Amino acid sequence: MIIYTHSNSPATKEFWKFLARAIVRKYSGPQAVRDSLKRGLTELGVSYRCDPLFVIDDTVVVLSGVAVLRTMIKKKRAGKIKKLLAGPNIVSTPNEYDAILADAAIDTILVPSQWVADLYHSRMPALSKKVRVWPAGVSPTERKSSRVGSVIVYCKMPGEMCQKVQEVIAQKYHVTLFTYNSFTHQEYLDALLSAPAVVYLSPSESQGLALQEAWMHDVPTLVYQTKSVTTPLFSWSDEMINAPYLIPEYGAFFQNPDELPNLLESAQHLHPHERCQQELSDNATTKNLIQLLQEPTVPTATI
Repeated sequence: MIIYTHSNSPATKEFWKFLARAIVRKYSGPQAVRDSLKRGLTELGVSYRCDPLFVIDDTVVVLSGVAVLRTMIKKKRAGKIKKLLAGPNIVSTPNEYDAILADAAIDTILVPSQWVADLYHSRMPALSKKVRVWPAGVSPTERKSSRVGSVIVYCKMPGEMCQKVQEVIAQKYHVTLFTYNSFTHQEYLDALLSAPAVVYLSPSESQGLALQEAWMHDVPTLVYQTKSVTTPLFSWSDEMINAPYLIPEYGAFFQNPDELPNLLESAQHLHPHERCQQELSDNATTKNLIQLLQEPTVPTATI
């Protein structure tokens, strides 16, 4: 198996963007997806190569990067690739970049959650037979939270709501604020080792890896629920749009900060670690991807 996350050509913006992130050590969602898959494949004893210069493999998975996907489509048409999977971090909607995901050379389109699959279907129904939901995993750990530290408030939507949430929680608990893009990945993981809960505010999540990392550390999550999102590219409504994999064992949604005291009290009895390890670890999600690789190719005539 070959995994691609970016183009290797210095003639593309994609190459330089990847290089810049590596230099400043910025850890992004696509990198987390790549690392999870690499860990899972290693654990399962499956050989792979990541971002090689040359393709000499039957199966190629392009996790991210429009430029590299274009290159792999050409190689698939030339017969150098037998199976090509694309996603889950390439486009937000299937209409982008001249509807590149509609290219007949792509055998399977990976999306990170069901609401994203539904969005794709609404925009381009002909792709539905090729779309598969595949969430990436998170690194397993037995280092569960002691729950004696501060409640984490994870804000991707800072402002009035974020301030109100902190004020309500601070009436009974210490609060540690993590504002998106203002902390390192390791700082968040370290805070999870003592957090009794994570209160999560985000306009939407296609998957929610930060939530999964909390669950893996046995930290329940309380997620602000908006049920809809509007971006420059699309508007969409879904009950799970703020946390696609949140279930009662992992935590709860809230719509008003005044709900938080009771929810935090109830969260003390939740222990999400075991189920997260079974369903959303590197090992579990990589096994799911391997099963998808074994599915028969959908004939191009259906697209």
